[in-house]
Amino acid sequence: MKLLRILLLTLFLALGALSASQAEDTHQVFLPLIIRPPTPPVNWPEAQFGLNVTNFTTSGGINQVVESGAGWVRGPVVNWGGVEAVEGVRDWSVLAALDIELDTVSQMGLTPILIVSGTPSWAQSVPEQTCGPILSEKLPAFASFMGELADRYAGQVQFWELYPTPDVDRNSLEAGPGCWGNPDDPFYGGGEYARMLAGVTPVIKSTNPNAQVLLGTLMLDCDPDTPPPGRDCSSSRFLEGVLQAAGGQHFDAVAFQAADGFAILDFPWGTAYQYSEPNWHSGWLNTGPVVMEKANFIRGVLEEYGVTDKRLVNTRAAILCYACQNFPPFFVDKEGYLVQTYAAALATGGVV
Repeated sequence: MKLLRILLLTLFLALGALSASQAEDTHQVFLPLIIRPPTPPVNWPEAQFGLNVTNFTTSGGINQVVESGAGWVRGPVVNWGGVEAVEGVRDWSVLAALDIELDTVSQMGLTPILIVSGTPSWAQSVPEQTCGPILSEKLPAFASFMGELADRYAGQVQFWELYPTPDVDRNSLEAGPGCWGNPDDPFYGGGEYARMLAGVTPVIKSTNPNAQVLLGTLMLDCDPDTPPPGRDCSSSRFLEGVLQAAGGQHFDAVAFQAADGFAILDFPWGTAYQYSEPNWHSGWLNTGPVVMEKANFIRGVLEEYGVTDKRLVNTRAAILCYACQNFPPFFVDKEGYLVQTYAAALATGGVV
């Protein structure tokens, strides 16, 4: 079994600093992980903990990040369309607040991961989808934008995550920062994303040789090798599409999310409060937290294509319950889930 090291990051419950009452309203526990390969690539800090925040300010939770002893912070989305609403005209003053925030992050000795998304209207392959793919003829424009952005923050930002959740359907009305998924493609649009990486990553790294590029957080909706009854799991082929299009040489880590659902189980001896994720055939009684199944799936796909030098970054791990506002067992179960998720990271072959 491969020896991996794992960098554990804990998120605020709503991606920001919350009061106790606010935290209860989210009904989730977040625990991202970074699973590293046996021979660590260069330029990755040894910090063990980090936090995900809405912005790098006091209201966003930056002080709590420092108080926790964390070394990492994963922060706000840089909106390409917000800076370059008109092609060729870039208003960098839009990032004035972020400039100040990153100065603060640097002074605090934290390592930021900056997210980039927001396709401007003139570059959209899918009209009115800012989260969606970029017209092929406009990829050089995005590369140019990223080159300037990487140069602007060369001394402050080394880690870039491009279009998180790219495996979401590009026609979705509830998409997040990324939605490159193409239901008409057997590999769900992964090739388009790979072509974006091929044009952008070399520019980022030529501007800042220390830069590291994360493949945007994959949703991995369900197991494509053994689909649950009635489920279409083709979106989970997105990563394979990236690799088929030779995208493996243009990213340094695969980011993904992993969430289990809260379960109430009645047994003869009493009621148990646990978790499961039927879409990945996982749960408390067999595999443990779904992060294990998803990490193993990703590694399997990477190895199939001979790509073995990538880190796995779990940007969102959660146990979900949307009707547990006043249900104490859920909050107790979250505590146990936290511990089990850490243990699951070790069980995948890691050393904290």
